Amino acid sequence: MDTITELAVVGIDIGQTYTGVAICATDLTQPDQEINPAALIKWPGTEGKKAPTTTDKVPTRIAYMAGDVRIPGWGYACPERRELVDGMKVQSLFKFLMNQENLDQVNQDRPPIQQQSMANIHMWYTDFLTKLYEHIIQYLANPPFATRPWNIVRGTTRVEFLFSLPTSWEGNDTLIAVFETIIKNAGFGAMINCSAKVGLIEGVASAVYTVRTLKHDFKVGDIFLVCDAGGATSDLCALRVLNIDRKTVELETILKSACERLQIICVPFFQTTNSALLIAIFAGSGQIDTAFASLFQQKLGDLMEKRPDLFENYVISEYAAEDVAQGNFQDIKMQWGDNSTSLLRFTSYKVPGRHKDLHGKIQEPYVRFLRGEIDSIFDDQIDQIIAELDKRLDCLVGIDPLLTVSGLILAGGLGSSEYLQSRIRTHYEPRGIKVLVDPEPKELPLSVCKGLVYDRMQRVLHGTSVFRVRRCRASYGLLCDVIYNKAEHKDRKYFINEVDGRKYVRDQIQWFVKKDDKITEGKPIIRDRSRKTTSGNPDMTWTDKIVMSRYKPDCLPHYLGQGDSHALGEVRSTAEPDTLSVKRKYSLGRKFLQGEYQVWIYLDGNNLTVETKVGDERTGLFSLPQVPLEFTQETPAV
Repeated sequence: MDTITELAVVGIDIGQTYTGVAICATDLTQPDQEINPAALIKWPGTEGKKAPTTTDKVPTRIAYMAGDVRIPGWGYACPERRELVDGMKVQSLFKFLMNQENLDQVNQDRPPIQQQSMANIHMWYTDFLTKLYEHIIQYLANPPFATRPWNIVRGTTRVEFLFSLPTSWEGNDTLIAVFETIIKNAGFGAMINCSAKVGLIEGVASAVYTVRTLKHDFKVGDIFLVCDAGGATSDLCALRVLNIDRKTVELETILKSACERLQIICVPFFQTTNSALLIAIFAGSGQIDTAFASLFQQKLGDLMEKRPDLFENYVISEYAAEDVAQGNFQDIKMQWGDNSTSLLRFTSYKVPGRHKDLHGKIQEPYVRFLRGEIDSIFDDQIDQIIAELDKRLDCLVGIDPLLTVSGLILAGGLGSSEYLQSRIRTHYEPRGIKVLVDPEPKELPLSVCKGLVYDRMQRVLHGTSVFRVRRCRASYGLLCDVIYNKAEHKDRKYFINEVDGRKYVRDQIQWFVKKDDKITEGKPIIRDRSRKTTSGNPDMTWTDKIVMSRYKPDCLPHYLGQGDSHALGEVRSTAEPDTLSVKRKYSLGRKFLQGEYQVWIYLDGNNLTVETKVGDERTGLFSLPQVPLEFTQETPAV
C-alpha cells in the first residue's frame, strides 16, 4: 500500500485577471532535496477552447444567471461575450474592490443602477473561491498523472492552504479579517486536519521563490530590488540576503525609518512617496489591455469614417475592441520586443463581426497599429514602474550612502514581457544593477503562489522560514487583575477578591509584545503568571484573555477599553490539583490556593501562538491568526 502523504501545502495567489495555485507534499520532497512546488495546470473549461488543455493559471471570473442560484461557469468555463444569453453576466476584475475606497472610486463613474455593493463583491469572491476550492480538492484526490505523485487521504493528510496578501491590503486588519472569513466560507480549512491562512505579502512571496530559481550567485549581504509586475499592480520591495545555501535561503526586507536603520513602513495603495520600499503601484498588464482597447475603438471610428465602404456589408461585434484586446492582441503582447516582433513596422487586427450578405461584396476590415503606438502603450506602464524603482533606490541611499544594490529581480506576468525587460535593462544595467529574470518565462507569473509554498516547506523540512525574524506592527498583552492602588487607580473601581480578601482592579493589561518589537523563530517570549482559587472547591480551569493596541509603545493603554485596546481571544487552560500551593488570606488568615504558571509567546509561521505551561506541561494553547508582522531583522551596518 502506498505511504499516506503526511502534509500537503497549497499556495494560492488570487490575481486581478488570473489566479495561480502551487502544491508541494512532504513525501515528494526529502530534506536533502530542493523544494520544487508544482503548479496546478488542469482547469475546467479548457477542453475545446482556444486555451490549451493545460495552462498555468485560471481566469479570476465567475458567471451568473438571473433567477438561478447555480453557478453556470467559472474561470475558463465562463461563456465568452458572444455566448452570453439574456440574464447572464460574467463578473471579473473584482480583486481590489474589496477595499471600500476602490469600490467607491469605481462606482462614482457609473449610473446608480450599475453601481455595485460590497455585499456583491463578497459574493463574487466567495463563489469564485468555492469553485476553486472544489477543484483543488478534486485535483489533490485525483491528480491527472499516470503515476500518482502523492497519496492524500481526507482527514489523515494535513493540508495547509496559504493565500498571498495583496501589498495594498497590508496593515488593513479589518479588510484582512473579512478576507479570512470569505476564505473559510468558501470551504478552505473546513475539512478535518486542514487549515487556511493568509501568508506572505505578494511581492515578498514572489522574491522568495525567484531568488531560489535564478541561476545567480547570490552572496550573504547582497541587496536587490524586486518588481513583481502583474495584471493590475506592480509590487516593489528591497531585500537583503542573510543566508543562502543549497537547501535554504534567509532574507530580510529593508525599509527606511527615521528611528532605526531598517524598518518596514506600511503604505497605502497607490502611494507614490519615496519614504517606503514596500509598495504597490497601479501599473500592470491589465492597463495595457485597456489602453489598447481604447485606442482600437478610436482607430475603428476613424476607419469607419474614412472607409465606409468596408462596412456596407459588415456588422461589427458589440464588444469588438475588448474582444481584440483579450484575443489577438494577447498573442503578441508577451512576445512584443523579442526577435519575432522586433522588425515589425506595424500590426493589424481584424475587426470582429460578420457579413450581412455572404453573396455580396466580401471585405475584411482591419485596424492597423504602428510599432510606435504599441510601444507607447507599454511605455506608459513601464515609465511608472521605473519612476517608482528609482525612488526606492533613492530611499536606500538615504538609509546608507554606501549601500550597493547588486540586482533587480523581475517577476509576474508583465515581468515576462521582453519589451519591459529590455527597457529595464537599458535603464539600470549601465548603473551596475544587473537585471535578473527567471530563464523559464512560464515561471514568472507563478512566483507568488510558489513562493508561499517554498517558505512553508523550508520551515517544515529545515526548521527555518525564509524570514526568521519578524517585527510586530501592533502591541499584544494579557488581561490581569492588579492590586488596587489609590494613587494609581483613582479613576478605576475596585472589587474585593473573595479568595484572598484583597482589593483589585479588573482588566489591567500586561503587555508582552510591544509595537516594533522583534520576534525570532525558536525564541519564545516567556511571562510568569499566577492565579488564585478556593481551597474547598478549587477551580482547575482558567482563561487568559489576549488584547491588542496599535498605539505607540510609550502611549499604550493601561486597561481594556482605554484608547484602542480591544480583546482578540483567550487561552483556556486546565491543570491538575497538585499544581496549586496553599496560601493564607491577609485579613482573616484563611487558607486559599495559588497556582504559578508561565505564558509562552512564539512565532508559528505567520501566526503568534500563545501557550500556557505549568512546569513542562502544556495547559492551554491559542493561535492569533494573521498577526500583522513585518519581515525584517536587525543586522550590522554595511
